Amino acid sequence: MNAVNVADFDLLRDTRQNIQMLAWAQPANREGMVMYFSIKHAKEEICHLNVEIRRLLTFLYDNYINHYRAVTTHIITNPPLTSEISSQWSYRERIHEAIVKCLIQTSHLPGFTGNLFYGQRVGHDPALNENIPLPSWVTRLLGIMTVEVEYDEETLENIQDLKPEGEVDTDVFVELLEDLAIC
Repeated sequence: MNAVNVADFDLLRDTRQNIQMLAWAQPANREGMVMYFSIKHAKEEICHLNVEIRRLLTFLYDNYINHYRAVTTHIITNPPLTSEISSQWSYRERIHEAIVKCLIQTSHLPGFTGNLFYGQRVGHDPALNENIPLPSWVTRLLGIMTVEVEYDEETLENIQDLKPEGEVDTDVFVELLEDLAIC
């Protein structure tokens, strides 16, 4: 297979102007474009991570609830099964605790905009969670004793608009480059 060179493009070969002098060919402009798209991609990734962190915490919580229910259901009828479920549960809880510690470290990074609350899985009956104590990683690591969250849209928007002190506002840079692209 032959390698494709810039000289192989008729569009570039038949031009009478030097393409190296065009704005998009200048190293500073190319570097600015790379920075612009990197910042835009990073902002998109932060939004995705905020969702995924909440989904992960919800999975960990639901996993805890399922193990708790399995143990309490079989403790009288099937002690060997209960013993095995309990040992697996203990192992998983240590892993979950390590994951939550990493998420807590992530929450201390500059620019973190998510939260460390577990959610409610679609199709999961919330009544199944009643009268079940919270996992140790929720109470000890996250400091959550009970969850009763109520907020309105205006409060949520105001919280999201707050930026930590010393944080660089990349939105200004992105908007500037988008305005330049319009011209």
